[in-house]
Amino acid sequence: MSVVAYEDAPAPDNGRAVQLVTPPDWLRRQTTPRVVVDNLRALVEAVARHEVPLEVLAPHTPTLNKIARQRGGLFSIDGCRVVLDITVITIQPTEDIRAI
Repeated sequence: MSVVAYEDAPAPDNGRAVQLVTPPDWLRRQTTPRVVVDNLRALVEAVARHEVPLEVLAPHTPTLNKIARQRGGLFSIDGCRVVLDITVITIQPTEDIRAI
């Protein structure tokens, strides 16, 4: 018994013979590049040298908001400021409050 695999697929190596076949015309492979940042400090330094645009460094707002909540009025990070959002919350009164 032989194992059939396409040319561009990894062939299993389990001691059996492997028969490679040409993929059918309707089967295509599309390669799309995707960047993985392995060294953030090096990327920041490349931005500082104007080798890449500033847009590659997107701030992580949830982390900045967490720091602002932890530090309260002592929050101070260059290039950042705290803006206070106000949310009005209404609650339905209980029976005790209606009696007043």
